[in-house]
Amino acid sequence: MIYIKRDKDGKICEISQKKKQGYELSIVTNPEVMEFINNKDISNNDELRLLKSDLAFIRVLEDLIDVLIKKNIVTITDFPEPVIKKLLERQSIRNRILGSSGMEFYDDENE
Repeated sequence: MIYIKRDKDGKICEISQKKKQGYELSIVTNPEVMEFINNKDISNNDELRLLKSDLAFIRVLEDLIDVLIKKNIVTITDFPEPVIKKLLERQSIRNRILGSSGMEFYDDENE
């Protein structure tokens, strides 16, 4: 979770990972937050640079999990149910956008 501050027009003008007075709670994947991060010069703001890096690193972790599954080092069922749902949801979205393949859900009992 992150905290955002809005200007008088209701647009995000600042983001913080710490709760501050006048800031509201938000999620990183909020489209307004992502737009703010992508359109702002963040070269002098380590907090925003780290946040942007975290967003990019999510894809690295997804790809790592996908490789581990393809090499049969882990199965998707090794993960807790909430993680499985998130992984499959992201895979589904990515497949719709890119038409790529990725993790597949196999129930060990039905293989």
